[in-house]
Amino acid sequence: MVTLPALLFNKIITNIDNSDIAQIGTIAFLGIFNMLGGGLMCFLVGLVTRCPKRWYGGLISVGMFPNISDLPIAYLQSLEGYGIVPDVDRGVAFNCIYTVIQLIGQFNCGLYRLIEWDFRDALKNAGDEEETVSTSASPESVQHTDCSNSLTSINSSVDGSDADGNQPHFLREKRTGRRSSRSTARRGLDLGRTESACSGTSLREMPTENMADMVRQYSRFDELAAGSVKVNDPADLQVAPNTTPSKSKGVWSLAKSFIFLLLDSFRKPISLTVVISLIICMIPWVKALFVTTNQAHISPAPDGLPPLSFMMDISSYIGAAQVPFGLLVLGATIGRLEIRDIPLSRWATPVAVTCVRLVLLPIVGCALDSKVDKDGLFYNEPILHFVSNIVFCMPPATSNIYLTAFYTPPDYEDHIQVDCLALAYICHYVALVVCLPFTAAYTLKVPLKY
Repeated sequence: MVTLPALLFNKIITNIDNSDIAQIGTIAFLGIFNMLGGGLMCFLVGLVTRCPKRWYGGLISVGMFPNISDLPIAYLQSLEGYGIVPDVDRGVAFNCIYTVIQLIGQFNCGLYRLIEWDFRDALKNAGDEEETVSTSASPESVQHTDCSNSLTSINSSVDGSDADGNQPHFLREKRTGRRSSRSTARRGLDLGRTESACSGTSLREMPTENMADMVRQYSRFDELAAGSVKVNDPADLQVAPNTTPSKSKGVWSLAKSFIFLLLDSFRKPISLTVVISLIICMIPWVKALFVTTNQAHISPAPDGLPPLSFMMDISSYIGAAQVPFGLLVLGATIGRLEIRDIPLSRWATPVAVTCVRLVLLPIVGCALDSKVDKDGLFYNEPILHFVSNIVFCMPPATSNIYLTAFYTPPDYEDHIQVDCLALAYICHYVALVVCLPFTAAYTLKVPLKY
């Protein structure tokens, strides 16, 4: 994730200064309301429509975390060419602040674990299976293992794969089947791509990737269930060796763990970039090193520009790729979604969540924004009012799909979490074609009077 930090760095420093603290406070209030209100509404809808118990975490995540990093920026930039909305760059900066609020809630505060909660039974059962394997060795098998280890030390040519010979056959076969099926599928895809590239055959002849391929690629279920790794960077789906054994913790230990998680999350590239950018833009003489500002003056470089303006050029060049790349990833991800064997009784929750997220929540959000505008809390910033309205009418974030694949077993048979999420996303993006233009047109015509 290089392009998003570059975009945040460039837009925040260029368009935000210490006179915009009040606007940032308004954005923080509306961003938190958007997350909590969306999550609460979707949870209530899940209760009414009898949502599957193993998808409540994903359901709340769909309501809490909209896709406000790429789509609003693309929408603003498309309007810039027609001169409809002024100060588009400032609007992009405000949207970046909304994105930061959501990222802090989802990753820094650990709310991404809502999706992990859906797989609690599968993780517990797999962990119990691993514990059973490690404790079910009989005295005869232990003696056999000791003899095997002695022979292995004498003859170094013995294959190390025989170390699992003392495990029960059905458990060993099941776990080996998981790994072999995943590796076989990956090798098959790689061989298909290699043969296609070497022989020059058409890409249309290659098999289309689906959600099962995504699960096999990103799943870390086996390692998490065994307790050998822990989630290190959920934003990049990275894991690290687990050095501390899991055990029951008290309230104080849980509070300490949360504080350490929050502080450790600020070391990640996006969080660190936001902190540095806000510090720079709030100190006028430091900001003057990067961009020209009316609040402070620093002698320019020999080329007549601020001394560190080259950093803004680099960040602008890299950050400009964020929206195209984000939309490409979004399109590729949506193209992988598929619906498999979902009973009609389970369609109610995804369809109802779509109505809540793209119809009811925008109505509530636009009404709240009108009240905020009447109270003068938009501070005569029409672009802030426009951005605040359209962020209430956004589909779920793409990260929810990858997090679900991250926690899904690679050989999953009961794919209720994946199927419900796929159906919810398909419904959202179909309805978005109508809901987002309607919300944008309403905002331009009624509150902003363009």
